[in-house]
Amino acid sequence: MTFDSETYLSAAETARQTQDEAGPAVQITVLTFVWGQDWYALPLSAVSEVIELERVTPIPGLPAHLLGATNHRGEVMAVVDARPLLALLPGSVNANSYLVVINVEEELVGLLVDQVGDIHDVAQVPPTEDDPHDHNHATAFSKVMMLDVEAQTLSLVNITYLVEKILTAT
Repeated sequence: MTFDSETYLSAAETARQTQDEAGPAVQITVLTFVWGQDWYALPLSAVSEVIELERVTPIPGLPAHLLGATNHRGEVMAVVDARPLLALLPGSVNANSYLVVINVEEELVGLLVDQVGDIHDVAQVPPTEDDPHDHNHATAFSKVMMLDVEAQTLSLVNITYLVEKILTAT
């Protein structure tokens, strides 16, 4: 997913003006990460931990987004490539892969990511009329602006949507 920076800079300026007029915007703390060439974020409240992926044991007959299982502190944990569930190109496991561990119905699930960034505070960026986002992505992602990095926006993964997709696609 590639973003047109001018569109988002304009949206960020609109958000700043709206915030000035309407009061403070909703802010959340997120963990940033990379899928492919693009930066994304998950609400930090949804993240249990981040671990290096050491080994995935494939399990025959699983849907393509379920890559297999890994040992996490003596427990079996599912490894999920969530990208296809969110209409993105699938990823692959490599020596630099990480898992962002989330809780799905009382079970820990490792989301495969290519790179882990930092923790940032973000504010919602209002959608624009000429938003290049495909409407299929509207419920999967929202745009947020990092408050501690000048004029940088990224896609916030809707964790509720993602968990629902993981549960219904299995």
